[in-house]
Amino acid sequence: MAASFPEKDNLVSGVLVVKDFQYTIMDTSDLEEYAGLQTTSVVQRQIVPYHASFGLLKYHLRQMFGKLQEMERDVNKLETVRVCLDLGLLLYVV
Repeated sequence: MAASFPEKDNLVSGVLVVKDFQYTIMDTSDLEEYAGLQTTSVVQRQIVPYHASFGLLKYHLRQMFGKLQEMERDVNKLETVRVCLDLGLLLYVV
């Protein structure tokens, strides 16, 4: 449950759970224990053909999503950028 009581103008994050007309905001790690719900992760891979430079792609991604995090090249020597840091999306360029 909550570590502290929310104060005015502070953001509250979590999952809104409705049960028997009672609304509760809780962290995803508490879902199974308190609400009897299980969580799962979805991994999706999408391939989009792209024929311009990696620098131009990074420019456009910054324009759309704001902050990018460039990562070290992976085992396959692919340039990698993390997009939408909150969602944890990775972009590999071949």
